[in-house]
Amino acid sequence: MKSSTDTGPATPSDDVWYPQQVTKGAHGGTVAFVVAATRAGATEQSGLWAGELSGSPVRLTEEIPDTNLAIHEGESGEGGRLLYAVAKEGRGECVIRDLATGEQTRIDLEGVPETVAWSREGQPLILVAEPGADTASLTSGTPLLSDVPLARSNRAPIGWRRVWRVDETAGTVEPMSPANVSVWEFVPVDGARVVAIASTDPSEAGWYRSALSLIGPSPDEREDFYRGAWQMTSPSVSPDGTRVAFVEGWTSDRGLGNGRARCVRLDDGSVVDLDAELGTDVTWLEWSEDDRLWFAGWRGLGMSWGWV
Repeated sequence: MKSSTDTGPATPSDDVWYPQQVTKGAHGGTVAFVVAATRAGATEQSGLWAGELSGSPVRLTEEIPDTNLAIHEGESGEGGRLLYAVAKEGRGECVIRDLATGEQTRIDLEGVPETVAWSREGQPLILVAEPGADTASLTSGTPLLSDVPLARSNRAPIGWRRVWRVDETAGTVEPMSPANVSVWEFVPVDGARVVAIASTDPSEAGWYRSALSLIGPSPDEREDFYRGAWQMTSPSVSPDGTRVAFVEGWTSDRGLGNGRARCVRLDDGSVVDLDAELGTDVTWLEWSEDDRLWFAGWRGLGMSWGWV
């Protein structure tokens, strides 16, 4: 294991712009990021940027995504396609942009998009919160739609969160997860299955009692293979598709997850605790193609990152 610590960036300023939501392709040739508006409003730099690591990034559009970014690139590590989504008034739009030609496909969504990912086979996947779903309590815990009353009975219907597979040719989406399960986070295993942090309670309270679930090949096929004592976040599937790493720990609000790094085998459910290896309150995990598990988190009053 190797790790590094950092004292942090300089004090933020409206005169300096900072890349956010940084992502790269699996082969590391292409990177994309967002430059947000400053406190004074949008600038000439605000928008979505991308480029090859061997060159300079260019601004693709002034549009700022409401989700993470995901890149699917060819074996050579060049070019590729960029996936993200935007939301407006309780509805969303999935955007697939060819980084070589600039051509884009936009697909309407019935709900608010939250997370995007590419399957290993290069098919776009997207997590969508249905109308009536709550936001995370980290962002006030209010309903996603403005016309939904703030005070509601917990027995009243509430929107679910589902993973959808995008058909670029037809311009449609089809469900990958059940209608009666809320998926809070997901990561693809292959084109037909995902690992999800999921619960059968769609309200924010349900997240605190989630399980790690293997969903697919059909939406009705679901197996809960790990249920911990605390909250879970940041699932990541190993390159060979046999193991899932995740973070588990006590968490006050969804979006503030940190704790121990753990790894569970999908075939027999055996769990390995990586906490002793890292010595860090982990907040993020991601497997790389060379089978290293990258991590970031808190160590004392500073931050720490590295790999196992």
